Amino acid sequence: MSPKVMTTFEGLHGQMAAFTLGVNGNCSHAGALRELGWCSISYLTFERKLKYFHRLCNMKDTFLAKSVLNDCFSQMDGVGLPWKVSYKDEIGKIMETCQVTLINKNIEWKKILPLIKKWDHNENLKRVNNKTTHSLKWLPTKFVENGKQSYIDGSPESIIVSQFRLGRGQLDNREGSVLIKCTLCQKNDNLTEAHVIMSCTALTELREECGLISWCQRSN
Repeated sequence: MSPKVMTTFEGLHGQMAAFTLGVNGNCSHAGALRELGWCSISYLTFERKLKYFHRLCNMKDTFLAKSVLNDCFSQMDGVGLPWKVSYKDEIGKIMETCQVTLINKNIEWKKILPLIKKWDHNENLKRVNNKTTHSLKWLPTKFVENGKQSYIDGSPESIIVSQFRLGRGQLDNREGSVLIKCTLCQKNDNLTEAHVIMSCTALTELREECGLISWCQRSN
C-alpha cells in the first residue's frame, strides 16, 4: 500500500471516528481515535504484516512457504527477484518503525505485539499534542483514559462532551485554522473549550455557581 493510499484510508478512518462521536469531521482525527480507543490503519496494517511474517518464521523448513521466505531473506539487497527484495525491505522498515528488533521462531508473538501497540499509542499522542484546535491537549492526562472513554454512550449529552473535548463546542474561536485569544480575561490564553470551562477568570463567578470550582479542587 502506497503512502498516499495509506493517508487516504487514515483520513476516512478518522472521519468515521468523528461521525461515531457526533463531532464535525474537521476535528482532530487523532483525538477522535483516542476518545474511542481505536487504533490507526497503520497499526492494523503493520500488526497483520508482522504477525504473518512471525507465522512464516515458525513454519517448518519443509514447508514451501518457509522455503520461499528463506530464499527471500538470503538475497543480498538489490540482487535477485524484485518481489523478494521488496518484501524483505518492507518487513525491515516496519520493524524499524515499530522498534521491533528481532522476529524469529524463538520469540512469542505476545512479546512483539505490545511494541507495535506502544508505537501506535506514541504516534497518536504526538498528533494530539501537535494540534492546537481541541481541548484534549490542555486537559490533565488523568481525564484522558486509555481505550474508549467511559462517557461515550451515543446520548445527546455524550455528543456535547465529545464536542467540548475535541474543540468543536461552537465557540467561533478560530480564524482559519488559528485559535484566537480569549478577549474576556487578561490571561492571554487561547480561546479553547478547556479555557472557558476551567480557567477563564471572567467566568469565575459562574463557575462557582455551577459547582465547577469545588469539582476542580476535588479532582486535583
